[in-house]
Amino acid sequence: MDAQLANILAGGLIAALTSIVTLLIQRFFETQRRREEWAHERQKALDDEERARRKQAEQKETAQQDTFQRYRYPLFRAAYDLQSRLYNLMSTGRRLLDPDHPGRSYMVDSTVYLIGQYFCWLEIVRHQGGHFRFEKPEQTETFNRIAEQIESEFSTRDNNNPLCVYRLQQRELGEMLIVDGPQGEVCVSYSGFSALLNDPVKSKGTLGNLRQEIGSVSNLDAQCEFVKRVQHLLIDLLDLLDPPGPAQLYPDLRGKLS
Repeated sequence: MDAQLANILAGGLIAALTSIVTLLIQRFFETQRRREEWAHERQKALDDEERARRKQAEQKETAQQDTFQRYRYPLFRAAYDLQSRLYNLMSTGRRLLDPDHPGRSYMVDSTVYLIGQYFCWLEIVRHQGGHFRFEKPEQTETFNRIAEQIESEFSTRDNNNPLCVYRLQQRELGEMLIVDGPQGEVCVSYSGFSALLNDPVKSKGTLGNLRQEIGSVSNLDAQCEFVKRVQHLLIDLLDLLDPPGPAQLYPDLRGKLS
């Protein structure tokens, strides 16, 4: 009887132990499964986050490239026109500074426009995402440096510089000339600018002050070094926006003032 009871107890103990071990094993594998599922879900979330980050970066890069391609030529043209005017005012166009010259009024108004046109396109680029993104990072850095130097030169009042436009005035002047075009913001045409000059309200402030300052100039001898520095920087900007090559625009008209 004792042996039979012992066998029963032993069998029950073995069954209990087997159940416990089985349960522990099941729980172990269940825990492992849950850990693997959690790890998989976490990795999936990280992968999704990385894909979203890459997509956002690609979209940003594409937008910057679109900005570059869309506004490179208008900014190039504005820089070219402005440097050409500065070059002429220090060379063959000096006669236009003569108060009695019949073309003086046009010289004054168009010079104001060319300065405003340059800052206008810079402001439009800012509205479109901040800055150009060239193919090479060092080109982007060079562009930002040159643009900053030009802004700095124009904001300097040395020798009562009549072409001085302080930094916030540069932005004000640029914003004033922005108009809506079929595909977004553009700079106002010269005829539209002439209408601004005839507006008794809009022609005041920065626009009117710059027009008055330039209108009072009979020569730029005192600003010779300023004009040279700005013209040289604008040429550097042209070479960056439109580097040497078979399709380069106006390669023979990019001389620097000496």
